[in-house]
Amino acid sequence: MPSGTSAFKCSSTAAALLLLCLGPLSFAGASEDALTLADVSPLPSARVWFPSDEHPAIDYAGRRSDDAMALLMRRIAESKTSLHRDDASGYLTSLLAALKVSQDSQMLVFSKTSLQRQFISPQTPRAIFFSDEVVVAHTRGAPLIEVAAQDPRLGMVYYVVDQNAAGPDTIRRETACLRCHASLASVGVPGNLIRSVGVRANGAAAQQVANFNTDHRSPMAERWGGWFVDGIAGAKHMGNLMLAEKGADDSVFVPVTKPSTLIGYPSPHSAAAALLVFNHQMHLMNLLIRIGWDARIADFQEKTKATTPDVTAALLASDAREIADYMLFVDEAPLTGQVAESAFAKSFSASALRDGQGRSLRDLDLRTRLLRYPCSYLMYSRAFEALPAPARAAIYSRIAEILTGKDRDARYAKLTPVIRGDISAILRSTKPEIGAYLSQ
Repeated sequence: MPSGTSAFKCSSTAAALLLLCLGPLSFAGASEDALTLADVSPLPSARVWFPSDEHPAIDYAGRRSDDAMALLMRRIAESKTSLHRDDASGYLTSLLAALKVSQDSQMLVFSKTSLQRQFISPQTPRAIFFSDEVVVAHTRGAPLIEVAAQDPRLGMVYYVVDQNAAGPDTIRRETACLRCHASLASVGVPGNLIRSVGVRANGAAAQQVANFNTDHRSPMAERWGGWFVDGIAGAKHMGNLMLAEKGADDSVFVPVTKPSTLIGYPSPHSAAAALLVFNHQMHLMNLLIRIGWDARIADFQEKTKATTPDVTAALLASDAREIADYMLFVDEAPLTGQVAESAFAKSFSASALRDGQGRSLRDLDLRTRLLRYPCSYLMYSRAFEALPAPARAAIYSRIAEILTGKDRDARYAKLTPVIRGDISAILRSTKPEIGAYLSQ
């Protein structure tokens, strides 16, 4: 342990107030109960009614998935493509290429907070890569590559790639992940969580000291516990820190050094820009899954006379209110520190849809906020496009109320007339479906 280093102390009181990963929710009876206005009045994050994965409108376990990993498995079965192993990282490089996931998105986690926690440590961190619809996790020496792929209808579907197998047994769908990935923290649907925890020298999580589920609303000081972070200066965060070994109750953090040689990893980097985008993206993916499930279940219940159109409308309006605020970064925590240029930042913006003035929702700011034009790029995702039409309409309507100034609540003041005008112009040009709502 270096002597004379500055230490970071986390408030255990604040950590105790945070929502924990509670394991699988019990959905007993949810598929049978009729929705009422009392069920849908709070926002999704606070609602006590949860959709059932067994509901016939969802059928999470039985319905064929069309996520990127399922499509890859079909191409492999039809001999249209294949995965290739290499000595350094097994199937990882081939898998990333097949799923069109950039190696530049690599982030490194050294906390033991996953299915294969016994292989993770500060010396062998878990590498996470992502695109707009897939997350891939790899740890050197671990027998499995873990994959979470967002199906446009079902939500997040989980897979493992066996590093020691070949042929049809190489990839399989995995349900054990739902023990943590279907919880209150993922708004009651199979989704992804970003954890920020206290970590001991061997990578073991000390959740009693610090335990945060984070997204773009989280203060910087709560983010990235258990993660290596490159390319941000002057910001107070929990990255690159571990607990000083002075006793079980000690909550003093000291720096931990990333291995100088990362054999078996595509990159030595864990870019802050990638982490910031990831912080935003995961929670919104969960919210989109939730409104899709809610819309499909409500439609089913309307057709069976178990609920009424006014309940469906209230449900979708409630969902859309939270989604619109999140998509427009209304509660985004200020970005502190200086984020350096990175290969990820360049590749993230490279494929953007742009308006006539060259503006895009994928243009990064990385000075005081994540995006230059604060409206989520997941507006263009397959998951968004596949939402039932009433769900998309509810989201468009709510976003338009905010952007056109019909809702003058003070909480939207940070979206200045200039920012609203820029976002509206980009959306009219690149997402014509919302144009009618912005013109009302």
